[in-house]
Amino acid sequence: MTIEHRRYSVYIGLGASTTKGTCVVVKVIAEMPATVWKVLVEVGQSVALGQELFILESMKMEIPVESPCDGVVETVHVAAEESLQEGQLLLELRRNG
Repeated sequence: MTIEHRRYSVYIGLGASTTKGTCVVVKVIAEMPATVWKVLVEVGQSVALGQELFILESMKMEIPVESPCDGVVETVHVAAEESLQEGQLLLELRRNG
């Protein structure tokens, strides 16, 4: 998916129904091999579209990973200094829609 000229690899799947509507889970994945330099969010934190979630490092460049939607962090799957493979799951967001 591309938002404002930034490319995101996300998987959107339907989860269980809630009283506020259908729960949508958005999975944010690494687009390239990299190292996690900074984790900027934690489980339970509300995030906004475009908010930085992580800073990755690859080939001596800092690469921000931004939220593809408004939501709440459900799970953080990586930690600082962890080496990543392309396609590795970084984080899951929940949004009500």
